Amino acid sequence: MPDEVEKALQFTTDDVPDDPVSFTIDGERFDCLPLMTGAAFIRYSRLLAKGGMIATGAVEDFFSEVMDPEEHKRFRKFIEDPGRRITTNKLGDIFLGLFGRYAAGPAERSRPTEPPKPSRSGRARTRGGSKAKPSSPGSTSKP
Repeated sequence: MPDEVEKALQFTTDDVPDDPVSFTIDGERFDCLPLMTGAAFIRYSRLLAKGGMIATGAVEDFFSEVMDPEEHKRFRKFIEDPGRRITTNKLGDIFLGLFGRYAAGPAERSRPTEPPKPSRSGRARTRGGSKAKPSSPGSTSKP
């Protein structure tokens, strides 16, 4: 058995970020812990893969796990207010957004959270149609 582990298989843990992961609902800001544990990530990934988040009540567990107790209490009060009309779809959207942010890791926080938009297929047309030859004379070989 070799004494050394390959460089590609040597890992170190990330530093815990200082800033919380935050989200808003109708302008109300809620702060979550800066990092989700690896064990929690595995647990929620498994539940997502099986489609059992709602059935097992894991969505509620998720929010209580990623928020400190006082913030979670405030969040629960906010979503339980009948005048707010917080739907299960909206809670699912928040869960997926947060889970995606945690899954991306601390180094990815500066990236936009919106999913990429699909690009148009095919070649783009120039305004009014191009009159230029398809390639310049210098870029083609002469017969």
